[in-house]
Amino acid sequence: MTRRRSTEPAEEEIVLGAPEFKAFAVDLFRDAIVCNAGKAVLRRVPIGIGGIVGVGMATRSGKDLVGTVVGVYALGVATSIFLSLSG
Repeated sequence: MTRRRSTEPAEEEIVLGAPEFKAFAVDLFRDAIVCNAGKAVLRRVPIGIGGIVGVGMATRSGKDLVGTVVGVYALGVATSIFLSLSG
């Protein structure tokens, strides 16, 4: 077993002050919230749209009506997720 010593200097430790840490924490949590909101949309929308399209096929509704209902549903889901983030 051999070890090689690096000629590069060790990484310097960075110390953040209170304002810098607050900005870092806000960015970190904002990214986490946006990521989780995106996951919630991807989880909810396809299931609902599948159900709406299935009912539309079973009742032989027109594609314009089904498309409108899908759009309203997607807007409702997005609004619901937005309101849950701000509340």
